[in-house]
Amino acid sequence: MKLQLKQFIILISLTIIFVGCSTARTNISYDAGQGQVAMIPKPVVGTLLPVVDARQGTRPYPKQVIRHTDYSGNVSSGINDKDVEDVFRDSLEAELGRLGIKMVRAQLKTPLDKESAAEVRKEMMDRYPTVQVAFGAKVLEFMADSKKTLIGNDVHVSGWIQFYVLDVKTGDVLWSDYKTEWDDKVASADRNKMIEQLDNALTSLMQKSVRDNLSLRDLLVKISSR
Repeated sequence: MKLQLKQFIILISLTIIFVGCSTARTNISYDAGQGQVAMIPKPVVGTLLPVVDARQGTRPYPKQVIRHTDYSGNVSSGINDKDVEDVFRDSLEAELGRLGIKMVRAQLKTPLDKESAAEVRKEMMDRYPTVQVAFGAKVLEFMADSKKTLIGNDVHVSGWIQFYVLDVKTGDVLWSDYKTEWDDKVASADRNKMIEQLDNALTSLMQKSVRDNLSLRDLLVKISSR
């Protein structure tokens, strides 16, 4: 009888552990190993300057990535384990590395954009003469919104970044906006579902801004051939 009781207690404990693991909080993750990527002919040395979280209405909440509106109109938020700036920095560095860029960390505080390009170029040439190309990004939108309805939840997912590329030798700047967004209807807008939507948005932005960016590839090939 005692043996049976011990076995029962162990079974209950394991059940609690497994249930806890299955409902554990998830966070945004980017798999840079997805799909095929054609590397540039010759590696170049590059650096990613500080990514800027320029989203409206989220400061001072840099980890906020989810908004829920219940049936009564009350709004609650969901946060990620890392700041949005860190999410995009890690994802961009991983994706750029897959192209054949040797990514190094430069201790520059100035983000790269059209206005700061000349300043960044001078500082890069003075302090990091081996770096051939610098990258920068501003995150303008990255959010999963859900609104409770009578029969489920309306979900809107949006992502928008400005991506900058600086040819350090010539001073040429390549930049563009990349967006992704969609609407969905789901029975339950739980955290796992919303994080899955954000993972898809992040993957889409990485694909548009880096992997399928022919202008970026042409510039990198030009730099690598010098």
